[in-house]
Amino acid sequence: MWPFSRRRELSIPPDAGSKSTEVARVWLTDGAGMCVSLRDTALGDDFAAWGMVLVDLARHLANAHEQRTGIDARVTFERIVAGFDVEVRHPTDEVSGEALK
Repeated sequence: MWPFSRRRELSIPPDAGSKSTEVARVWLTDGAGMCVSLRDTALGDDFAAWGMVLVDLARHLANAHEQRTGIDARVTFERIVAGFDVEVRHPTDEVSGEALK
């Protein structure tokens, strides 16, 4: 289903020191689609801040893609935003799961 050949865990960034908090992990699985583990309390009750995190993540993705391929990060970012808009308007999947304490 997803275009990957083997399971890999990402390394912790060097700037993420001992006082940092991991807020999300996302796995793309063969068969189950996407599995997510997240700390929904990390930003308090200001869920607009999560929107900012998602935009920053998209910018990091576009920047990494530019470094790897030479394709302008703005082009990639616009494509990500277009995909986000489509998914918001016409979700391709139902969200399920439970909050763990």
